[in-house]
Amino acid sequence: MKIALVIPTIRENSIKRFLQEWDEEIKKHRLTCFIVEDNPTVTFDLGEKDFNLFHYSWEDFKKDLGKDEWIIPRRNSSIRSFGFLKAYKMGFDIIVTLDDDCYPINKYLSFYDYDYFDLIIKRLNSVTLELEEEKWEPTVLKIRSRGYPYKNESIKNKKIFNGLNVILNHGLWANIPDLDSINQILNFNMTIEEYFIDKLIPQGKYFTMCGMNLAFKKEAVPALYFLLMGEDERGNKYPYDRFDDIWAGIFFKKICDHLGYHIVSGHPIIWHDRASNYFKNLQKEATGIEMNEKLWKIVDEIKLTKNTFKECYRELAEKLPLNDDYFSKLKRAMIIWSDLF
Repeated sequence: MKIALVIPTIRENSIKRFLQEWDEEIKKHRLTCFIVEDNPTVTFDLGEKDFNLFHYSWEDFKKDLGKDEWIIPRRNSSIRSFGFLKAYKMGFDIIVTLDDDCYPINKYLSFYDYDYFDLIIKRLNSVTLELEEEKWEPTVLKIRSRGYPYKNESIKNKKIFNGLNVILNHGLWANIPDLDSINQILNFNMTIEEYFIDKLIPQGKYFTMCGMNLAFKKEAVPALYFLLMGEDERGNKYPYDRFDDIWAGIFFKKICDHLGYHIVSGHPIIWHDRASNYFKNLQKEATGIEMNEKLWKIVDEIKLTKNTFKECYRELAEKLPLNDDYFSKLKRAMIIWSDLF
């Protein structure tokens, strides 16, 4: 299996640490790294490597996409979409994307003794999950109703799912969890080391897809575009930010349910040392919070009829009933993206 590793970055120290900490795994699995630097030109030298590495910047967006370069936004981690496109065009079977502040878990927590990329390959190929389901279902949220067992609440109903047609694996994060800015501020010292569970994201349900630790098969790429957020090619700010991966996940899950593909979440875990500032994150997220409460409902009502990721992504964009300046532009970008494949 040919595996591409896509990393968006603007921080020289972070990406150099990233490449150093992942060096052994990169070489072992003969990975090709796609570094997408969020600057007009390449501004730092990563040195000679004894593995394949491509280092892109904004000038490569123009070189490859011409007048359509604007579909890759700036000053946002959604620039990783360009890495997805390049990896797809070069024929990679699996694309893994990690943030530049994410590192191999087994170097920090010895009880996670696994090879990250070995596990990715297994989970994207006929994964078998043994999931636990509560035998008792609460009837009132956050209240233990009269008669709800105390001793027996942990009795589970095990469900085994064999040979799932998994298209995407959503990995999780030890140390610093992926929280929105409000919860980052309220829980600014919060770290986690375990209690991760494997989940099959059920048909008809959505999930909070974080781009920090994702792996997917190449056929997903025409429908896995991280949205217009941050700034445009002229430096104008988009009205929304920090929901590029979340909303991309809503669109993608809708299509997966229609086409009969599955998404799993849980392992493999990475070690996350957050480099972003949560007060700045709060400013970025503020305008998107209200739209985030209703966008999934709008998407959920759309009826898809096509048979491929490419066709479904275009159909979803055409049927999305949002027509303000932002969503009109976004829908054009989604259609252009689908036409690249």
